[in-house]
Formats: sequence, structure tokens, C-alpha cells
Amino acid sequence: MITGQAADGQTKNSPAPALERGLALLEVLVRMNGEAGFKELVHARGIPRASAARLLKVLRDAGYVVRDPRTGRYRIGARTSMLASTPSPRERLLLAAGPVLRSLVRAAGNNTVLLLFWNGMRAECIAKGVHENSMMMRPVGSVTGDLGRHPWGWLMYRTLGRSERAAALRRMEQRRQFEKLWPKNLAYIESHGFAYDDYQSFPRRRIAAPVCDSRGRLIACLCAGGAAESIPDRRVDEIGAVLLDYAATLRAAMESPAGSSPGVVEAEVHVYD
Repeated sequence: MITGQAADGQTKNSPAPALERGLALLEVLVRMNGEAGFKELVHARGIPRASAARLLKVLRDAGYVVRDPRTGRYRIGARTSMLASTPSPRERLLLAAGPVLRSLVRAAGNNTVLLLFWNGMRAECIAKGVHENSMMMRPVGSVTGDLGRHPWGWLMYRTLGRSERAAALRRMEQRRQFEKLWPKNLAYIESHGFAYDDYQSFPRRRIAAPVCDSRGRLIACLCAGGAAESIPDRRVDEIGAVLLDYAATLRAAMESPAGSSPGVVEAEVHVYD
């Protein structure tokens, strides 16, 4: 199950709201590879600008974040780095991705599979599995803030608070189409647990499943894409269930002791007959 927080990064009835907001800002910095601008931090968690400015000053004074005087962007400070004895969620996903994607390509009907990391504001393709006969889809390293055109974006949009959703809508090229189809797509997600795009945006079929952390928060999506021949109507539910199973496998791999140890990163794997 995917759980969410209030738009300002605070859990309902929190006994220490300021502390939780400050930790939420640090979490955003970690998810954005250790660096972000003030507006990005505010939009990612929906924290009021004045509150965010006060919290960032406290974190700066304590050495948990630093501010680049030239660019004005914030970075992880030395004290936060000292606490980070294990890889970030993005790094743990990458360490676990190779073997999972290699197996998933076969299980998903020899379709292309993607692993997209979610930093609370943008989706980044961090790993990919390709069968020799499947379509290429998006490249590793590509980043998008437009959540309206892709089924993984719908899963990510679903987790956002009110102010975050408003910001996400402003970034959509096809906003009207997204808003028209959102009730239908949301109902499908809630009934199936995964998202499915049947030629709504592109001449291909795509299925996406959420990857959640131990607290039930969405951190990534697994996606399979192909033509109607490789994802026929009769196999949509089957491939969706496979993606959900592998999403759980990926989460377990991240949480295992081996998942926090240095290993070989396979950002793109190829499968041949």
C-alpha cells in the first residue's frame, strides 16, 4: 500500500512538527543526489516558504546542510554525511536492480523494463532491461518532471499533496488530457495496484508498478513497455501482477544487509535468446 504525508511534509498529529519538517527537507536533499535549490525543496514537500527558510537556517547553523554562496543551492553538510553510513535509496535501488531486471525482462514477456527513481518532484530512469526484440523506450539517465504522459507518473502524482499536485499540473504538456483521464486512471490503479496506459499517449502499451520503502512511501516504479503483440489484452493483468511481485522483490533486496553493501551496478542489462 502507498501511504502519504500532509502537503507540508508533516505526518498528521505529529508530536514534533518542526523536527519532522526539517527531516523532510534533508530527505529531499538526499533523494535529489545531495543538492537542490530553495524552490525545489519547497515544492517537493509543500512546506511554506517562511518555514522552510527558518528550518534551513537551523540546519545550516548546525552543519547538516550548506548553502553555496555563488548559486544559492543547498547541499548535504558534513554532519549529515557522517550519519549516512548506508547508501541512499537511489544507490540501494541501483545495487539491487541488475539481477532483478534481467529476470524481469523474461517474466514480463520479453518486453523492455525500466526502473524509475522518484525524488518527490521528478522521475529519473536509473536502470533498464532490454530484450533483443523489444522496443528501446526511454534511455538511462533521462529525467522528467511531466507526470501526465506516463503510467509511472500517475503513480507518483497519486502520492502528492494539494500544493505539490498544483505544481505538477503546471509542468504537464498535456494537462487537459491528463485531468480528463485522471479519474479513470486513478480508479484503475486503486482496483489493480498498478497503472496501465493503452495507447493513450504513445503507440505502445506500458504498465507500471510502485516500489515502496519499508514505510510504504513510493520511491520508484517498475515499468514494462511494448507493442500490442507483446502486451495483448489477455496478458495485461498477468504482466501487472509480475511487476508487483518484482517490485516486492526489489524492496526486499534493498532492505537486506547485502543491499547496503558495495556491489556491481548494472544500469542497463541486455537479454538475448
